Amino acid sequence: MDECSSEIGSSSNGASGHSPGTLTEASPQKGSATDDDCTSLQSLYEKYSIQQKEIERLEEQNSEYREKLLRTIRERDLNEELLRNVRETQKKEMSEFEKRIRDYEIQLKAVQERAAAQEAHYTVTMKDLSQKYNTSIAQLTKKADIAEKEKNDAVIKYATREAEIMRIRNEIQKKEQELVECQKAKEELQHSQGQENIDHLEKSNNNLRVELEQVKHEKFDLENKLKMAEKRAEACNTTATELKQQNDVLRKQLIQMKEEKSQFQEENRQLSLKIQILESRRMHESEELSRSQQDLEQKLTEANSHCARLTDANREMNTKLEEVTRENLDLMNKLQDLEDKLSLEEEAHAAASIEIARLQDIENQIQSSRKQAQRAKEAEEQAEKEREVAENEAEECRQQAERMLAITEQLTERNSQLAGEVAAEREKNCRLEQQLVETEGSLNRALMKLSEREKDLEEATGSGQSEIASLKSELNEKIVKVQQLTQRLQEERTDNAALKKKYMANIKELKHELSSLRKQVDPGSGQALQAPPPSGDSVPSTSSRSRASSLNSLDRVTTVSRDEDSAQSAQASAETNAIQQVMIDKIIVLQKKLARRNDKIEFLEEHVRHCLEELQKKTKIIQHYALREEASLLLPSDGSLDKVPLSRKGASYSLMGAIFTAGGEKRSLQLATEVNSRLQAVLEDVMIKNITLKSSVDSLSNEVSRLSRENRQLTLAHSRCAEQRP
Repeated sequence: MDECSSEIGSSSNGASGHSPGTLTEASPQKGSATDDDCTSLQSLYEKYSIQQKEIERLEEQNSEYREKLLRTIRERDLNEELLRNVRETQKKEMSEFEKRIRDYEIQLKAVQERAAAQEAHYTVTMKDLSQKYNTSIAQLTKKADIAEKEKNDAVIKYATREAEIMRIRNEIQKKEQELVECQKAKEELQHSQGQENIDHLEKSNNNLRVELEQVKHEKFDLENKLKMAEKRAEACNTTATELKQQNDVLRKQLIQMKEEKSQFQEENRQLSLKIQILESRRMHESEELSRSQQDLEQKLTEANSHCARLTDANREMNTKLEEVTRENLDLMNKLQDLEDKLSLEEEAHAAASIEIARLQDIENQIQSSRKQAQRAKEAEEQAEKEREVAENEAEECRQQAERMLAITEQLTERNSQLAGEVAAEREKNCRLEQQLVETEGSLNRALMKLSEREKDLEEATGSGQSEIASLKSELNEKIVKVQQLTQRLQEERTDNAALKKKYMANIKELKHELSSLRKQVDPGSGQALQAPPPSGDSVPSTSSRSRASSLNSLDRVTTVSRDEDSAQSAQASAETNAIQQVMIDKIIVLQKKLARRNDKIEFLEEHVRHCLEELQKKTKIIQHYALREEASLLLPSDGSLDKVPLSRKGASYSLMGAIFTAGGEKRSLQLATEVNSRLQAVLEDVMIKNITLKSSVDSLSNEVSRLSRENRQLTLAHSRCAEQRP
């Protein structure tokens, strides 16, 4: 093109240089031809200039295209180097993973062998424990028979003691009847002697009857209150009817001894002596019962010492079981180490997924560069070479995919084997649980029988003690009643003494008034005739007023003092009752508030625990979903692929066949992404299987912990049985 342009330029220059001579020479001959030539030359020159501009434009475009091609070639080389490096790293990681898997297989075999040995050891130990348990049950049955015999003996002893107590009570009743007869004889003698004294005291009693009537009214009120209280006591204390008869006799004596106060003290003294005698007898009976209780306590101490010996034997069994639990803990630690290694592998897998994402970005860049390279026709040869290299790499990827599939098949087989072993272990654990439940049921029954027998013995002893306490309480009540009656007698005596003093003072005042009146009447009869009426009327009126005022003042003082004391006591009791009620109401309100707060706290704790469990479940689901979504994003997005299948787990076709039958289309990179997506799916399946294995390992750890707890419970049961041995 440059040569043509130079020739055209030279011809144009020559034409331009020789044009004046030619025109001057040929002007006369060829005038019309020259005009045509000029026009043609001008048109050719214009075309030449236009073509030259187009050529320059095309050269510029060519230079730009060359630069773009060089850039794309450089980017392609860099991408190829990156792909090679990534593939080398993947190969190294895959080899490392295979080595780790082999190591894990060896460790799993060792763990399985250890588990089998431990199972055999546990079966032997369980047989020994079952034999020991059977022997312990036989011993417990023997002990139960012995305890039943002892119980029957104790019941017989208790019945004999009750018969003795009833006999003693009958004797006491007979003696009380004899005492009543003696009292009646004494009363008759006292009446015969009292009649002589009554004749001398009738005169003095006639003067005091008026005063005694007021006292009688008060006493009748008190007696009515006492009768009401006694009726209530009679309803509550049905067993003490005979003692109530004595109280009735005493009441009759009190009514009669209002006239004979001096003799009442002697009778009270005699009654107190008799009560002391009865108390001494009952004290002897209580001492005998306390001695029997001491004998029973000695037996209990002996049983406690025997239980202590059994606890020592139980501790030895506990030490043995602790050694077994330590071995189980060692196994659990090993399982945790395996879980840590699996977590490390998961982290490495996550790093590999990140690198795959980077490769995907690189592949997208390569696709853009390939679109630009397809426009250039000169890069076809280089693209064919790249195709050959890609085919070789695809073959390597296919080999790696086949290896990974074989590894996954092996892992699935091993997982199925582990699942079968886990199911067998669960069945064994269920059987052991059933045996343990049966043994626990038998032990609980034996313990319930023993507890029932102990309760029967406690009830027997408690009933005897309650009867003794009731008798003591009745005696104390009777003593208190006698003391109250004596206090009332003393109060009545003091009241009678005060009344006598009042009457003596009144009599003295009357005597003084009479003497003064006599003195006034004796001096003059004339004055007596004129002035006696007013003087006589005034003096007695003043004296009577003074006497009445003194009596009223004394009565008011006594009544006011009594009313004040009763009012103060009533106010104090009312205030204490009100304060107690207020405090009780406050305590009830606070207890209700505390109960509500405790209920709220328990509800919140349960709600928080439930929410945490749901969050953990949701995090697991989200993690699995995210992993699945990341793997699905690696699938090809082109919908126009005819030779490349889009299913992740379909194995009815081959990617290599699609590569070789591509029909000239450059889709090796897309197929490589498909291979990577399949590898990602395989890795996801492996991760899911690892998660299931973790869950199974956790379940096994929980079962091991449960078995350890059950072993501890068995040790406790055996220790109890050993404590109960003779």
